[in-house]
Amino acid sequence: MQDLQQWFKEKSWSSIQSITTNHLDCLLYWKQIRKRLRLWSMVPLRRKVLHWLLLVAEIPYLTQVP
Repeated sequence: MQDLQQWFKEKSWSSIQSITTNHLDCLLYWKQIRKRLRLWSMVPLRRKVLHWLLLVAEIPYLTQVP
């Protein structure tokens, strides 16, 4: 605890603030990347589901006896 208090005394408020701002910017940046990756990963899944639904929709026509 003493080390932390000493560190705060040695550092100026602006440098602490800039470190915090940089950290928040980094967090926001990674949050945006994760959101984009999640959207990209959902696209193939959506295609697979649509493909599966189309196959299921065609099964009655394929299994009908003429």
